[in-house]
Amino acid sequence: MRLDLISPLLILLVGAVLTLLVGIFLPRDKQRWNAGLALLVLGAAGVAALTLRGTHALIFDGSFVVDEATVWTQLMLFATAAASILLAIPVFRNDAREGEFYSLLLFTVIGTVVLAGAADMMEIVLGVLLSSIGGYVLVAYRRSDPLALEAVLKYYLVGALTNMALIFGFALLYGLSGSTQLGTMGEQLAPGSTLLLSIAVVLVLVGIGFKAGFVPAHFWMPDALQAASTPVAALLSVAPKLAALLALAHVMEALPLARIDWPLVLAIIAAVTMSWGNLAAWRQENLQRLLAYSSISQSGYMLLALVALPDSSLALPALLFYFAAYLAANFGAFAVVGALGKPNICDGAGLARRHPLLALSMAVSLLSLMGLPPLAGFVGKFLLFTVAFEAHYEWLAILAALNSVLSLYYYLRVIAPMYLQPPAYAGKPEPWAVIVAAVSALASLLLGLGVYLFLDFPAT
Repeated sequence: MRLDLISPLLILLVGAVLTLLVGIFLPRDKQRWNAGLALLVLGAAGVAALTLRGTHALIFDGSFVVDEATVWTQLMLFATAAASILLAIPVFRNDAREGEFYSLLLFTVIGTVVLAGAADMMEIVLGVLLSSIGGYVLVAYRRSDPLALEAVLKYYLVGALTNMALIFGFALLYGLSGSTQLGTMGEQLAPGSTLLLSIAVVLVLVGIGFKAGFVPAHFWMPDALQAASTPVAALLSVAPKLAALLALAHVMEALPLARIDWPLVLAIIAAVTMSWGNLAAWRQENLQRLLAYSSISQSGYMLLALVALPDSSLALPALLFYFAAYLAANFGAFAVVGALGKPNICDGAGLARRHPLLALSMAVSLLSLMGLPPLAGFVGKFLLFTVAFEAHYEWLAILAALNSVLSLYYYLRVIAPMYLQPPAYAGKPEPWAVIVAAVSALASLLLGLGVYLFLDFPAT
């Protein structure tokens, strides 16, 4: 086996162990060096991933795939982790376990990388468990916070139940096909087993939905993202979602449409998810909780690409582009929240007068999530709506467009006070949070304007 095909994973693994050892032996006043070490590890893993562009290979006896989709998703996962580390530097400064935090974050990212490239049912379970264990600890990393302890308990219980559903669903699929590999599972499914196959698919959707944050396994997100520190909330709202949706795409493509109409099942879940996320966000006052419901609705939009996978060659590129658009916009919003210190909506009043760059970054990020041109969110949603129409799910595309309009209300609830009300925030924002917010907002703009550089449209 070529070791270069798993070089990003190997670099992350060695780096995670190294940061753990360094964190143990460094004096407390030098623990912040571990953040720089973790960033170097992520940079090296990103360079290794870039060398794999254009590769298409199955390794580990067909259980892990290396192709363009997994490479780009890995790069976005590394960018997510790097941005989280930058946001975490001021939050965990002088914390008694500051150094170990970065090691735990790298181990969590390893789980998401495994999940994103999984081509085997057992590999998916491994990725879900690896990323979940790290996520549980990160949410309650500060054990003195009672809100975090309550949230992690809910997070853990939902995770345990949905992981059981995932394993049982995969056990049924294995029993029906005699194979755990996604590439051969569909061809070997036993005839006349539609009911069992339907039950298995529902259980798998529940299990993967826990990581992706879509209905019916989304209940943990509002509490966990509200209670967690801002860098952890930002990480958990992006990294597991991207990896889980790509893994779900691999699973769904392996299922024969003649046996089960899984695009229709996903379309119904997408419709409920985006509608519930947007409606529930209307009454939220805490910004991190509002962004959690926004994240749920975004999962519903992303499912449009999976619905269109059998009928549109643009479905997977559209999903990957929306990954990038969501990453930039979501981190821009969370970075502003981190700069303000986990505020409520009212705490951001008048921000444009005291910190115009932060207010602009928040406005750009939220409007990109809403889908306003010329930002990346608009291009991403346009692509998702296009592939939904190509797959003849016009009703779903129209519902998604209506939901985008619906979301404008609660996004404007955040933006309007920043520009129209007297200043309420008198503190000094952390420089790293300002940098992440500004870079993320700029990325949302550049991705929207430069879409033709990233997508290969046929000549007319």
